[in-house]
Amino acid sequence: MTDIPARLMLASAVALSATAQSACNVRTVWECVDGTSRCGEACVDLQRDPSHCGTCERACGEGLACMDASCGFMPPSKVRCVAVGDSGVLVYRDTEGGWSASEQSGLLTQSRLRSVRFQGGFWLAAGDGGVLLRSIDGKTWFAARASPLWSGAADVRALAASDGLVLATGMAGRLAWSESGGNAWTDVPDVGAGGLHAAEYSLGTWIAVDWIGGVFRSADDVPGKRYLKSATLGGAGWSSVAARKGAWMAAGSALLAASEDAGVTWSPRTVPSITGNLVLGTDGGLWMCGGDDGTYALSSDLGETWSAPKKIPGAGIITGIFSGRFQGGNRWFVTTASGQVEESTDAEEWRLVAGAADGLRSLWCTPW
Repeated sequence: MTDIPARLMLASAVALSATAQSACNVRTVWECVDGTSRCGEACVDLQRDPSHCGTCERACGEGLACMDASCGFMPPSKVRCVAVGDSGVLVYRDTEGGWSASEQSGLLTQSRLRSVRFQGGFWLAAGDGGVLLRSIDGKTWFAARASPLWSGAADVRALAASDGLVLATGMAGRLAWSESGGNAWTDVPDVGAGGLHAAEYSLGTWIAVDWIGGVFRSADDVPGKRYLKSATLGGAGWSSVAARKGAWMAAGSALLAASEDAGVTWSPRTVPSITGNLVLGTDGGLWMCGGDDGTYALSSDLGETWSAPKKIPGAGIITGIFSGRFQGGNRWFVTTASGQVEESTDAEEWRLVAGAADGLRSLWCTPW
């Protein structure tokens, strides 16, 4: 063996120690970027995060928004909306109310984007093949470091978000959560579910519903990170869930069920005379169920009774429903398989506000 001078050995050891120390520092020192701040184990936007509004752990009431670090109703002039859909289409609403296609629309992926959410200062869009896209402003997008989310490119079917955490659900019973704005994910142990097509959050409870009616509720000790089966709804085709103020409703193929105890027990509900895959949305007092040809019905008693079906003129199959509490009253947005975004202030009169080059599947709005 070649002799190595002691001085060189010492210098190498010192350099190695410094390198190791530097590497250790990289792993242990956590700096939040892009104007976000650290709250617990997550980087959040204290100006807009309703779970950490102005300071860590200061939560706005359900249905209220965080704007400029204060809780309140969303002023229409300060709201950013994003809709996603087929062939990687991405469109956004600017704060003046106009809609535009993102420059990356259809370029980052040709996969169908099925869900979009805003959490902790970042927009996330996810869909077929496990694709995950990320944006700071909803206009400029890039592939998240974790994309595709799962090996085997399993589809992401739904996103839910709150309290600095994002939940993704998908085919083959896949669940994963992120506290880093979607850059790093932790898989939830197998819960024995089928394809999980729907997920939502309300008042500390996370729920995912699979295609064959299994309801998987997050354990109270680790909200959003561990799931137990709480009910079986029966039937098939369950693909939508909505919640507000602790009340829940799920929709399947000509099936509806509701829960008034945070998803522990469920009971069947009357199905309105609407065809197609039923889609749900709520503003807390009013529930909307949509289907084919822009047809929808309204309920004020958690699905016990429904209004006569109504039709949004010229609208295609309803694929997504969003309702937010704005200054001056609630606003409803509906996306369609024909690429339309329809807006209403009363869930009665609608106006077309955007059209995309391909079908839209999901929409979300947040103060901006």
